[in-house]
Amino acid sequence: MELLLAGKFDLTYVGSVGGFLNIAGSAAHIKGCTDVLAEIHRGQNVVQKLFERGSGPDEDEACVLRGAMNIADHWLVGLDTAILSKAIGSCERETVFIRKMLYR
Repeated sequence: MELLLAGKFDLTYVGSVGGFLNIAGSAAHIKGCTDVLAEIHRGQNVVQKLFERGSGPDEDEACVLRGAMNIADHWLVGLDTAILSKAIGSCERETVFIRKMLYR
């Protein structure tokens, strides 16, 4: 995370941060925790902007990312493996669906 907070942009690392937020968001959705989901969505929106721009976050975006990552980290640590498994499976299915749509 420090790489992004320092304003650096690395496509693979940004993708990892996005993936982590996606799994946390999926778990929050499964559990119906809309407050957690809202914060994670804010972080996902920043990740999308970073991809589109191809640059690191500005100061405000870094603050949003830090908050979203902290919430996602705390959220995922407390979950049981069944919810985590469902969340990861959901993200995998979405990835497969998107790849199919892209290569039609």
